[in-house]
Amino acid sequence: DLGPITDIITWTLVGLSGMVLGLRLWCKWRKHRGLWLDDHLLIVSWFLLVASGAVGTYNRSFGFGRHIHFVNPANFAALDLHGNLATVFSVLGTVWSKTSFAITLLRLMQTWPKKVGIWFIIITTNLALYTTVITTWFKCVPGGREQQCISSMDFVAYATFAGAYSAAMDFVLAFIPWPLIWSLQLKKKEKLGVAVAMSLGVIAGATATMKCLAIQTIAQGDFTYYGASLVIWGNAEVATTIMAASIPVLRVLFIQIKTSAERYYYD
Repeated sequence: DLGPITDIITWTLVGLSGMVLGLRLWCKWRKHRGLWLDDHLLIVSWFLLVASGAVGTYNRSFGFGRHIHFVNPANFAALDLHGNLATVFSVLGTVWSKTSFAITLLRLMQTWPKKVGIWFIIITTNLALYTTVITTWFKCVPGGREQQCISSMDFVAYATFAGAYSAAMDFVLAFIPWPLIWSLQLKKKEKLGVAVAMSLGVIAGATATMKCLAIQTIAQGDFTYYGASLVIWGNAEVATTIMAASIPVLRVLFIQIKTSAERYYYD
């Protein structure tokens, strides 16, 4: 039964991402800065992660996490509905948290070519993942409609493509700030620190890649059991994106803590 470990990992991710996001908002409040669109998108994304986790936990009562031959066939419809809802919440949380980071980059970029490139990433990533949300409701399930649905193979193929594209854009967005940061009048060590903080989206890209691999298990038929890994990596993608988008703001807090500690030590 993968249900318990799925819950443990999901709610740990919810807690960690909520803490990091809370620190981001606290830093902005401390600096008397208002919330921008990127902040609001991250807040909504976190609540979507909570919703995905809650639906997933509720779905355990219908047998999610167990092998399909241990699940009452009468529960398949409920499992499908709840699974679809969790997927919708997770995918929307993913795309909006990624959009949040892209909007942050838009505010930093000075040249139009880079702004146009970021807008292209925002629009295409949103279209790819919104399509996943829509097709989720039309995939074939055991005991369901067979003539008017998308086969598991077709759904897996498209979801994998959308996930891979999303992951690729994570890596692109992670390195877009580097030329700008390297042109700043800062010490090389400080430049590297800022660049690394702005490039933590590679972690989100890595989790998105793992989710693509987990998607393949849907086609195996035992969706109530193997679907657990997809839930874990889907929620991990949202959580890591929220944290990666928040840490650049927290870098200021880390510097303040370090400075205060040094003053205390030398005084």
